[in-house]
Amino acid sequence: MKAKLWLFLIVIGFAFAACEKDDELKGPPAHAKAKGNITADLTNGSANNNGQYVIESGVTPLIAGQHHEVGTVTVDFDGDYILVTYDITKAGWYITETHLHVSIDKEGIPANKPGNPMIGLFEYSGEHDPNDEVLTVTYEILRSDIDPYLQYECYAFAAHAVVATGEGDVAGLDDFNARFPAGPVSVAIADGPAAGNLAYFENVTISGGSFLDRTYDLGWCVQTGIRVANPGTATAYSSYDLPDDVVLVNYPENFDKVNWLLNNISAGDFCHELEEDVTMGDIQMAIWALIDGGEPDGYQYVTPYSPEMVDKLVEKAETYGKGFKPDCGELVVIVLDYGANDQNIIVGYPLPCYQEETAWGKGDTFVDRGNWAMFFNACVDPD
Repeated sequence: MKAKLWLFLIVIGFAFAACEKDDELKGPPAHAKAKGNITADLTNGSANNNGQYVIESGVTPLIAGQHHEVGTVTVDFDGDYILVTYDITKAGWYITETHLHVSIDKEGIPANKPGNPMIGLFEYSGEHDPNDEVLTVTYEILRSDIDPYLQYECYAFAAHAVVATGEGDVAGLDDFNARFPAGPVSVAIADGPAAGNLAYFENVTISGGSFLDRTYDLGWCVQTGIRVANPGTATAYSSYDLPDDVVLVNYPENFDKVNWLLNNISAGDFCHELEEDVTMGDIQMAIWALIDGGEPDGYQYVTPYSPEMVDKLVEKAETYGKGFKPDCGELVVIVLDYGANDQNIIVGYPLPCYQEETAWGKGDTFVDRGNWAMFFNACVDPD
């Protein structure tokens, strides 16, 4: 569930703070006089009379991993308050931590002796549950806490965040395997299969309230000579976490090779060795050869296919697929077990990629070399 999260941090007198329960304010307020100049990066801003980066229209990009724009940081001066808003605009990304410090100048931002910022001492911070996939965080700051006599029009901002992409906190294949539902799921296959239809099919829909719920582009039979129940119910297993007490295929030890095959070979690929294209029938026959042990000749409902191409695909899977494990974003073969009297089928689920990156509101770097942490300036609109 995408969420919009507002954190209201109003510091009055002795720094009373109101914020979401998971957030925690850290560090002392900072007030210091301006010292020194820094070269401005004018790509998305302009330089003030101190040579520093000033954001235009109150907005600067939120940069993750030093090179990737994932959102924006917006500064609004609203009467007695300064509103600083982190917004994620890149699909699939969300916020897991924020650290913010506002001062009358760069020198008021907590830093160590080399000049690198110390985010643990930033005045405002929050932790945000990855499962909430937070897209927006806003801090509301009393301007007089930064500038008691309201004598400055421009302020320095260090807006740090940790951003992530992926599903919850899934970190690899083992975590993924642990998420599978214990009970059956509902399975429906569009336009078949029925008597005379092909043994591979498009648009396999799983439902039942688990993370597997979606429509899969392709499904494949794993046995020969057995009908498919459609619609039906099935127990879902990761091909990397099969039960010991249930016989699903004749050669389950070859599922690593089937995973390699479906991640590396697609219908329409050109095989230079045979000078012909791979077909759906070739892939289906190779799957059967690997995990059912059938000969690639004489099967109905698989058209067209070439025995030579099937042999070539099996050879490649045997050569390159032994021990294969999908990386994030690659397909994990899911086995749908319909029971003893019906055909089992397989589909491919993209392995979730959980990746965290450090992000900063774009501006000038604190130091000339090494750490790429940034700060920027924003000014009260004179109008």
